[in-house]
Amino acid sequence: MDQLIESLWGAEHPAYAKNLIQKYASGLRTLGVRLEWSGSGYRLDLAGELAEAARLLEEARTMSTGPLGEGLEGPMLERERLYRQERFLADMEVRAELELELGRHRNAVPYLHYAVHKYPLRERFLWLLMLALYRSDRGNEALTVYAAQRSRVVEELGAEPGPALRTLHARLLRQEPDLMVMSVLRRDG
Repeated sequence: MDQLIESLWGAEHPAYAKNLIQKYASGLRTLGVRLEWSGSGYRLDLAGELAEAARLLEEARTMSTGPLGEGLEGPMLERERLYRQERFLADMEVRAELELELGRHRNAVPYLHYAVHKYPLRERFLWLLMLALYRSDRGNEALTVYAAQRSRVVEELGAEPGPALRTLHARLLRQEPDLMVMSVLRRDG
């Protein structure tokens, strides 16, 4: 409660600040936001929202069929196609992150295998696949996936995988316990 008061009003808060926070929390609940009182503060339950977001992203994916303006050419259409493709890939990444965040690692594995096969240079898909495999008690497969990707990148591009992949690989080798519970949601807006 003190953190909320400090965040909202700073040191110069009104005497009835706690009452206002309770009123705001009540208003949020009427909108369907799941807030729980723990005796010392509020806890926001996002699980339902995450599951709904995953469902909506999957629904959007299945509705997206075929190329935009098929059979038509032009610079504007090409830009729109590129934008649509990048937006689609970003949404696929978020969907995979949500599946892992919800603990549905096994559900994410086939989806991520498809994404890695179709978009082999998108390292975020590979990172998520490796983690999903590890969390699904398939750690050796996660290491095999990394080794195959590393070989491909070295052979085709003359480079090493990016730092995020190398770091995850090292953590998988050490079998760090927090890999099973760490959040995978990106906080980049």
